[in-house]
Amino acid sequence: MLIRKVNEVLANNETNELLLKMHANRSKYLYENRHAVLTYDLGLRATEFVQANIGWDITHEQVEDILNLYPEARIEIAVTGGVNDTDVRDCVLNAFTHFFLGCEWPTHGDKVDLTVFLQALHKQAVAMGFTH
Repeated sequence: MLIRKVNEVLANNETNELLLKMHANRSKYLYENRHAVLTYDLGLRATEFVQANIGWDITHEQVEDILNLYPEARIEIAVTGGVNDTDVRDCVLNAFTHFFLGCEWPTHGDKVDLTVFLQALHKQAVAMGFTH
């Protein structure tokens, strides 16, 4: 979920108008699908995807609990039928990274050492009682 600065939202220009329309469409989509529920199978697929990317065995229950805290990711998995789409994957990884570290999953442009990042993610998960 993109969060913009107040001054950007209040700007009176064509770019801002386009961004506001895009945001409105996204918000409507999420609102219309707010009751989307993960099936057990979709939850398992999401768990396998998260485990493969974060590098430790977070439980299925923990994955579903965190996805309930991040409805955008839950909605995307439920509506699209899994984690096959790149945008859905990004949304899911961002949810987990935000939950544990308060930031987004790194992209290639961030020039972050993924090993160092995953170590920090795991260390924080341990500190929060999610793994050992």
